[in-house]
Amino acid sequence: MSPAVEQEVAALGSWNVTRVAGPNRYATAAALSAYGFTTAPHVYVTTGQQFPDALAAVPVAAAAGAPVLLVQPDALPGIVAGELVRVLGI
Repeated sequence: MSPAVEQEVAALGSWNVTRVAGPNRYATAAALSAYGFTTAPHVYVTTGQQFPDALAAVPVAAAAGAPVLLVQPDALPGIVAGELVRVLGI
């Protein structure tokens, strides 16, 4: 969200906005996983190429208490591989 929207949200009450980001969508998903999960019993993995895929996975992952990580169609980004190892404890 933009800084202006962040200020509007903060003005609504006792909301804290924390920015979590990476240099690309794969790193951002890994950073969100690291921010929100010490460990997890499983991880939902979806393509980072089509946002509806990840969007559909989010409610299921949230209900299961699991993060969503993004992959490329033909590759597993190193940052994502590292987060899989970390969050799953493997």
